[in-house]
Amino acid sequence: MKKKRLIIAVMLICCVILYIWQTNKIHNTPKMNTAVSTESNTTTQQAETTTQLTTQTSTETTMEPDTEEYFEEDTEEEAQLKKTIAELMKEESNTTSQGEKAVQCYIQFLKDNPESKYDIADIDGDGTPEFFTLSEGWDAAMYRYNAKKDKVKKLYSYKLGKASVMYYSKEKHQVVFVTGDTGGGEFDTYEYTDGELKKIESLVWHNGKFEEEGYILDGEKISMEEGDNYIENIREEYQSLRGEM
Repeated sequence: MKKKRLIIAVMLICCVILYIWQTNKIHNTPKMNTAVSTESNTTTQQAETTTQLTTQTSTETTMEPDTEEYFEEDTEEEAQLKKTIAELMKEESNTTSQGEKAVQCYIQFLKDNPESKYDIADIDGDGTPEFFTLSEGWDAAMYRYNAKKDKVKKLYSYKLGKASVMYYSKEKHQVVFVTGDTGGGEFDTYEYTDGELKKIESLVWHNGKFEEEGYILDGEKISMEEGDNYIENIREEYQSLRGEM
């Protein structure tokens, strides 16, 4: 009887041990699955992040050519033009920001319309320089800057004939337009104020080929000496165009 009870007790103990082992196995399985799932999710997220970075890098690499800027270099003539104008502008000490824009506008004008001679000078002293051009054997002109339109505005132009010079004076705020032909020439002096030209004096010279040799100043005849001195005074006190192309 005792032996039978002992066997039953051993069997009960074995059953308890088996039950405990089975219970632990069941509880551990979700933890393992969770760990595996977590590792899987982490791997997936890393893969997605890598894919996004790769895609972003690819996009940035693709976009670089579209955002790359292209700068056209100046030709030798354009570089020389800018250098010459920079030298001319050294005498202009009170140039305003608008005056700087005017200079750039004049440079572009000369690039598009090359002239034999040119110059830039602030005739009326307002901080915005004026612009002069001369095409030998053809014509000459004076311009100013139109700030509203950011363009060059022609103030006056004329045929040179046989003349090849133009003069200006910043001190006097004046411009002298010179024309010439086989019979003589003419020196027309204009005053420049408030963006406008006003003719103030005119000297006509006859060389005797068609009319009596001599000078006429504002309709009145003057002596040869007076006429010669008048022209010499212009050459000494006024500036001829300095830039050449």
